[in-house]
Amino acid sequence: MAKIKIRYLTSRPGAGGRRRYFWQPATRMQKAGFRPIRLSDNHWEAIAQAEELNMFKRILVPTD
Repeated sequence: MAKIKIRYLTSRPGAGGRRRYFWQPATRMQKAGFRPIRLSDNHWEAIAQAEELNMFKRILVPTD
């Protein structure tokens, strides 16, 4: 199975061994006011949510 890498999507172990997914912005983004957000526990829903947040971030945070 291929590994899917989504920018700023992280996972951590939760209660009972289940994975919990978070959108974890970079330090520069946190200084701009973005905060980590807990996403759905469903892997595919978390990917979709992270992609949506990444699109929103591209509008608000200029690139160098």
